[in-house]
Amino acid sequence: MSKVIQKFSSAEKGWMLYDWANSGFSLIVVTAVLPLWLESVGHNVNLSTAQTTSWWSYANSFST
Repeated sequence: MSKVIQKFSSAEKGWMLYDWANSGFSLIVVTAVLPLWLESVGHNVNLSTAQTTSWWSYANSFST
């Protein structure tokens, strides 16, 4: 394993760690933090949880 890692420069290793951390951050935000925040915002504007979830789904579909 160490022979494979030694083939990468320090800049490449840095980008690999950046990509790994960035992927983990986005996963946590999108799956754990954002739904709770959206539910809170939805309740502040008198939307049910189902309506808030459906608007999130529409926005996700549209952006894709």
